[in-house]
Order: sequence, then C-alpha cells, then structure tokens
Amino acid sequence: MDDITGFKDEERGEIHPSMRLPWHARLERSEQKTDLMLNFLASGERWTVLSVMAPLIGASEQTARRLAQKMISEGLLKADTIIINGAQLKIYGITKTGLSLARHVEACARPFEIGRTHPSFARHHIECQRVRLVHELKYKALAWLPEKALVHELRAERLGKKVPDAILEHEDGGYIAIEIELNVKSLERMKDALKQHLEAILIDDRYFSVFYYTYDVKGLERLLRKIKSVTLSDGTVVPLDEQVWQYQIRVYDLKLTKKELNDFHRS
Repeated sequence: MDDITGFKDEERGEIHPSMRLPWHARLERSEQKTDLMLNFLASGERWTVLSVMAPLIGASEQTARRLAQKMISEGLLKADTIIINGAQLKIYGITKTGLSLARHVEACARPFEIGRTHPSFARHHIECQRVRLVHELKYKALAWLPEKALVHELRAERLGKKVPDAILEHEDGGYIAIEIELNVKSLERMKDALKQHLEAILIDDRYFSVFYYTYDVKGLERLLRKIKSVTLSDGTVVPLDEQVWQYQIRVYDLKLTKKELNDFHRS
C-alpha cells in the first residue's frame, strides 16, 4: 500500500519517526502539507513542479509526488506534461475545487488549464518559485506577491506600469522587487527597466530595492555598470553611483540560490 502521507524516508529506506505518531496526528500532518500546497498555488503561482513542492512541504520528491497524486485523486490538482529543451516535465496546477478550499486566495488566482502553459516561460516561472522559497523559508519573508498578483493590483489602480517578477515584504516591513534574468537583455531594455525600478523606489515608494537573480552574474553586472545615469519621467537625473549599487540594486547568483534551497531542505 502506498504511503500517501509521505512518512517513509526513501533516501535511507527507513520509516520516518513521525510514523510513530498516532494516526490522527499523521492525518493532521498530511492535511497541513495539502494546505501549504493549496495556499502556495492560490497566491498567484497557479502551477509548480516536484522540485519546488518538496522543499515547500519539507519532504522528499517521492513524498511530494505521492501528495500530488493524492490531491489529483481528490480533484484539488491537475497534472500536465510540457517539453523543455527536448525533455518532458510534469507540472501540477490548482483546480477550481482546490481554489475553493484554499485559505488564502489572491484576487488574480485562476484554475490551472491543461495545455495552456507555454514551455518558453516555464523555466522562468520555476526559478522564481525557488527564489520565493529561499526568502520565505530561510530568510523569513513576511509576504510574496508574484507577477500575476502585481499586474492585477496595478490594473485595479489603473496604473499602466511594468511590474517586476515579484515583490516580497522583508521581515523589517520594507518591500523588495525581484527580477529573474535568465537571458541578459539589451542595454536599452535594461536602462528602461532600471528607470522604472528607480521611479518605483524614489517617486512611487513602492519598494526600496530591486534584487536581480541570474546565472550570469558577471555578464549582467557588466551590462548594468555601463549605465552611468538614468533620467526619470519627472526629469530627475539619477547617477548610478556606488550608493545605488549597494542599497538599491543588487545582483545574485541563481546557482547559489538553488544550492541555498537544497541545503536548507536537507537541514
């Protein structure tokens, strides 16, 4: 019989200590994992993969797979397969029933639809979720608003502005914009993006810093350093000096972020 609650330690072939708990405690733990999944997807994420589910619920990928299968059988999730770089990837999305049972649902949340996920955006979506988990699990971010939630919010405010990939609320109460850069953009596109970020920081006071995450840290930093100043829409010229680089624009390595998540998950 499958261990749908996921309390067997597959890596060592041993029974997890929580299996010694009474059945009602094991059931409660399984329900907590289901609750985590539903709230995560209902926050605007919509779908995810096993490598994200595992650290989210604090279990192995095999346990995450069992939980996903259980939630599919209960009508809470749907599964689809997409092709990325010639390889198949199974993704799991929240259903209408799943949204109705989630405790926290963003206004932008919609049920997952099979066949509607574009493979070219999938890797970016997954990397952004990994960055989210590092901030929420390790650095104790208080809140995280993904791009879909931000777009919905700006439309409601009738503000036609570009939004970052996410905004997180730091534990000290401040807000930080998150950008995932898998491909280095042109100089003009980066300059325009910096202009919008600095306007959000200095004029709109929407957040106090922007964190870029990339696999090519040197390449992105080299491109950004070519931009010596930015002229905002009100005519203010902002020089990109060391103070800006220290406090308002930071670049981080996605390889290290992935390692941070894996190390935290194993600890």
